Amino acid sequence: HLPGPLVGVSARAQISPRAIIRPPVCIGAGAVVEDGALVGPDVVLGEGAHVERGVQIERSVVFAGVYVRSSTRDAIVTRQATYPALPGADAKEST
Repeated sequence: HLPGPLVGVSARAQISPRAIIRPPVCIGAGAVVEDGALVGPDVVLGEGAHVERGVQIERSVVFAGVYVRSSTRDAIVTRQATYPALPGADAKEST
């Protein structure tokens, strides 16, 4: 049986029907993706990560429990900062 487009998404993740998920992605249990957010391709959201409305995340790893408030790509997002941030965006503390 071939995997579907959302393979790697926990059944316990909360993904808005108005969010866009572009595989491949891995979304952990308890993660939240709000309306209008775009996640993927090549994204890992750790357990309990939260992607705010309208945020775009591409080719990035978001650590568990991190609240993402601004768009990012090609980054590692931790509770302390985003490495590297998009041009023109400041690294933000995530709490």
